[in-house]
Amino acid sequence: MMAWLASRRAGLRTGPARRAVSHAQWIAGTLPETISGALLVAVTVLLFLQTVFRYVFFVSIGWAEEGARFCLIWLTFLGAAVSSRRGLHSRFSVLFNRSPRAVQRWMAAITEVITLAFAGIMVIKGWDMVQHTQYERWIMLDVPVAYSYLAIPVSGLLILWFALERLAGPAAQPADRESGFAAVATLALVALVAVMIGTPIAFMLGASVSSGLLADGTTNLILIPTKMLEGVDSFVLLAIPLFIFAGALMDLGGISLRIMRFARSLVGHFNGGLPMTAVVSEMLFSGISGSTMADASAIASMDIPAMKKAGYSAEYAVSVVAASSAMGVLIPPCIIMVVLGSLMNVSVAALFVGGFLPALVLALTLFVLIGYQARKYHFPKEAQRVSLRAILATLRDSGLAMGLFVLIFGGILGGAMTPTEAAAVAVIYAFVVAVIIYREIDLRRLWTIIVDSAAQSGMVLFILGVANIFSFLLSTQRVPQVTLGLISSVSEAPWFFVVTSLLMFVVLASFIEPLPAMIVFIPIFLPTIDKLAIDRLHYGVLVTAATGLGMFVPPVGVGLILVCAIARVEMSAVLKYFLPFLVTLSIGLLILVFFPSVTTILPRLLLPKTRL
Repeated sequence: MMAWLASRRAGLRTGPARRAVSHAQWIAGTLPETISGALLVAVTVLLFLQTVFRYVFFVSIGWAEEGARFCLIWLTFLGAAVSSRRGLHSRFSVLFNRSPRAVQRWMAAITEVITLAFAGIMVIKGWDMVQHTQYERWIMLDVPVAYSYLAIPVSGLLILWFALERLAGPAAQPADRESGFAAVATLALVALVAVMIGTPIAFMLGASVSSGLLADGTTNLILIPTKMLEGVDSFVLLAIPLFIFAGALMDLGGISLRIMRFARSLVGHFNGGLPMTAVVSEMLFSGISGSTMADASAIASMDIPAMKKAGYSAEYAVSVVAASSAMGVLIPPCIIMVVLGSLMNVSVAALFVGGFLPALVLALTLFVLIGYQARKYHFPKEAQRVSLRAILATLRDSGLAMGLFVLIFGGILGGAMTPTEAAAVAVIYAFVVAVIIYREIDLRRLWTIIVDSAAQSGMVLFILGVANIFSFLLSTQRVPQVTLGLISSVSEAPWFFVVTSLLMFVVLASFIEPLPAMIVFIPIFLPTIDKLAIDRLHYGVLVTAATGLGMFVPPVGVGLILVCAIARVEMSAVLKYFLPFLVTLSIGLLILVFFPSVTTILPRLLLPKTRL
């Protein structure tokens, strides 16, 4: 197949045919990026206008929310196609990277075939849904619902095109019923093979669930576009692309560097001051970014070179940044908490507030470890304590960045804004600070940030949509119930269920994205959580901490892989340095398990009227 595609491509390298193909490639690559960026801007503007008109002019714009949701649907699927073209979809690549080059080519080809198969289903069944919903209409927009479903076959066609391009290129980059058993077995086999050969997580989920539905034989594949759209059509999920966009503006707008200077002025004079600076920087920057991977990238690119220059080994610097980023997932705004709030029917604002003290507990455990290591190994420290005047100067320099944190939580806690509306306001604020006041971002760079944020948002939301189908199939085959039964058969003690399920989330988050794991298992666990009288808010924060930790668990944690790549060190060399941090964070997580009041006290004090 690869040889045939390559030969066909070679035949189109001359004359008008080549120009036509090149023109088509340019359109297929550029147009989705442009539209995705425009959709992200549209979502931001619509939600910002809705917030302003509601709370300033006391006028409601009825169509704004539906318009933003409509844009979100198209942003999800076009952004997923852009991510496919750029190779941004998350994947398990350890086995792929360690395989010989010839084997890699075959693995990549199989991966593309899997992608082609699921994209084909998106096209065919998505078009079926377009036809079935052509007479249904959005209430306020008064446009056909079919226009929403049209995003699925369009995205499928683009993904097909990009997969075929890669196949033709020179190299690839990296139950109760008997039918139920067949469905689960087929799903598990396809998922295992797809993961091992490095198939992007989204397409692994899509291909495995499609295979499972076909093996089940009782469900029409038209369920796939239906469940995908249901998985992303939510006002709450609008916060995801907005927090990603705001975080990118603040990171590339010079904010992260100013925050690091302020953190260093606070703790740099202690023994081990630079590792402590990384922890404090992560705590401050997490309150702005909302994305764990963005946090890890920003802190690693600043703190690791500084620590190496001061005499710390690169491996130790990677360990500190990875541990800090794993802790920082608890500090809101947090995309995982946004999704959990929707899944668990818990206030997102309460989850945001509930993450503060647990994050502080984990940060304190890291401080204790770093302090012990500093005394034992005689870590360097700053020559002298920074004066109060110098601290205030760095605070003023980073004051506008801190203002975003105050704006977000002042608005949420004061009841003026929902988390989604606060995310829209955060984007406008970040734009003003980074582009107009600091002038760190010009218009050309701004457009690049918009398109990159749209692609990342599409990747995350596309995974959510596909994981919704995956969750549905596993639920119909009673897989989560069986898993729950196995846990309960050992012990029905609440603490045992919590610890065991958290361990499961740590493992799953280390192999795949945290979001699919939560979407599959959280809804099924909810009845048991209520039966065992486990506080939903407390459990949601614990799951957030567990998945954050899982993203940095070696050897497959995607967060740890990213930090190692930034520092240009081998993960095998990092392991002995990172193990004490991993144990320390695990102890901190156990403290949170057995002391739920650490999580619940602030939400009950600050949000007494909110459904927790």
